[in-house]
Amino acid sequence: PAGADGHRAILLDTVGDVWLDVAGQVLATFAGQRAGTLGVLANLTVPAAYVLCVLDGVPVAVGRGTVDGDWLGIYSMATVPAARGRGAARAVLTRLAAWAAEAGASRAYLQVEQTSTAARQLYAALGFRPVYRYSYRRLHTAATPGASG
Repeated sequence: PAGADGHRAILLDTVGDVWLDVAGQVLATFAGQRAGTLGVLANLTVPAAYVLCVLDGVPVAVGRGTVDGDWLGIYSMATVPAARGRGAARAVLTRLAAWAAEAGASRAYLQVEQTSTAARQLYAALGFRPVYRYSYRRLHTAATPGASG
């Protein structure tokens, strides 16, 4: 059933093509490294759930949760640009939190990019507070002499 705001947050116990397609529209990891991503997700050793949010019949947002003890880890939050600011991410988080509470979780954590102002505002409104900052590093290697590709 759809919520009062028209969103329908569907809980999935496994990742599927529609979920991956929505994630891939927003997150480069899911678009360009689909096989590797599926491999990582297939090897999770803690309970995991995936939420797909549909608005007016169109898939618009996703999120993934894992439960480890009393912690809900929230990952892969993505909302397609056309649906941002319309409550889709909140619907995904609400459904993940309900699933995690049923599994015994009472606390939650997530990562958000510093440049994601709207997401940071949503998470702050829901009670999340910054704990630390992180940054990504990438090793660029020069082509090996004599290697062909």
